[in-house]
Amino acid sequence: MLGKSKERYRLHSDLTEAQQTVIAESLGVDDEYMARFDLESLGLPPFTSLRRWAGLAPASPLELRAGKWPVWKWLKAASRGEIKDAAAITAIGKALDAQQIAELCRIVRDEAFDYDLFDNQLRDRKGEIEANALHARMARLFAALLDGSGG
Repeated sequence: MLGKSKERYRLHSDLTEAQQTVIAESLGVDDEYMARFDLESLGLPPFTSLRRWAGLAPASPLELRAGKWPVWKWLKAASRGEIKDAAAITAIGKALDAQQIAELCRIVRDEAFDYDLFDNQLRDRKGEIEANALHARMARLFAALLDGSGG
């Protein structure tokens, strides 16, 4: 059974094979039906990215592996101060080419809610000043990725 998650979004690879199978089979049902569930309470990403996260649709740069984690996890961990920015920049820079990094920036700009990279719920819990600091940190991460890629 997939209980309440201790972290915001689980890594797909951390699920058992049976859990991965149930999620894959569930994604075959009516999209409107699945979209009603509170997936985040289970540690699953929003419905808009769930198929990519589960490996059932082509990965965007967010879901590509960058060493031990997918790109979204590196960005999330760095933005929360759980790891050093340099570690995320190095891992992502080694895994993605300049075109993929540019696409990553476009995706995050247009679809930032996929993995809540800007912690939009933080604004409600801790206030705008802390949320703005996180947004600035994310902007610096993306600027460093673009600079490093030559983009």
